[in-house]
Amino acid sequence: MRARAIPIRNIYYLFLYAWGRFAEGRQVEVGTDDSPDLANLLARVLANGVRRLLRRGIDRDYQERIEELRHPRGRLLPSPSIAGGALVRQRLVCAYDELTPDAPANRILKATLRRLAAHHEVQPGLRDELRTLARRFDEVHDVPLSRNLFRRTRPPRGGGHYDLLLRICEMAFEASLPEEGGRGSKFTALLEDEVRMSMVFEQFVRNFLDREQLAYRVGAEFVEWSAGELDQLHERYLPGMRADVVLRSDAEVVIIDTKFYAETFRAYRGGHPRIRSEHLYQILSYLEHAGRADLWRRPVRGLLVYPSIDGQELRLDYTLGSHRIGVRVIDLARHWTHVHERMLGLALG
Repeated sequence: MRARAIPIRNIYYLFLYAWGRFAEGRQVEVGTDDSPDLANLLARVLANGVRRLLRRGIDRDYQERIEELRHPRGRLLPSPSIAGGALVRQRLVCAYDELTPDAPANRILKATLRRLAAHHEVQPGLRDELRTLARRFDEVHDVPLSRNLFRRTRPPRGGGHYDLLLRICEMAFEASLPEEGGRGSKFTALLEDEVRMSMVFEQFVRNFLDREQLAYRVGAEFVEWSAGELDQLHERYLPGMRADVVLRSDAEVVIIDTKFYAETFRAYRGGHPRIRSEHLYQILSYLEHAGRADLWRRPVRGLLVYPSIDGQELRLDYTLGSHRIGVRVIDLARHWTHVHERMLGLALG
């Protein structure tokens, strides 16, 4: 799957749904049509989001300051006051909390604005805009970006508008790390990573259905093995069966398994492309055990959902034994309104 062949707006929407931030993302999407690639998409979205953030006021946080002061403030630190000669200068060393914009989330925003502004793939006019926005964070310390910094930093309490921007920053950081040998960056490789994009596509399908339709309750669930009474030792060695997406209504249960591959189907020995047998075995296993274990005795059917980028869209339906299985191929290279309509069709059978 050459993800870069997907229109950049569609890629943006995939990530917004996967992150669960579609509403916030739509508010800052202006200009995505002018972004030819991932580097410029992230730069444009970040610039638009930070501009909105500055208009409403950036978050402030309490940071501890330690200073020599003429009058006591906060906590007096006797040892530093004596050892450092502050008392001789008729001063006191005090520790106090100050409300400041120099908060961890703002440090990440400033560092990412400057990082993208220095990236050669970002359009010149956009680079200038990023530098101008970074200068608005003059009270915020410069810090080096690292994976550990992103792990430690949480959006400000009550500041949900920061969550999307921090996700954009983290994605930009991961994508702009230098490749081995110091040549180029990983902006393109990020979208062509089947493992990463498989997780994104799974989260996209689950969150899209959870947000856009009301007929089913949506979740990711473990399907219990219908194995009768098992000794605890034996049960411990059974692998978990986690279904990507489970739709539940009073009338039925739908188990959805999502796949993201460069080639949707596989041609065996030069023949006609066919559904991969391991995918059918997997969904059949889910249905076999879920159907036996379902306490509500509702019908259970399965769906295999694949993306494509070559205009191919398929709707296949089978009854294998006693199980109903559908296969849906959705062309992500089409206009988003078409993708949206096709995605809604998943829940309709």
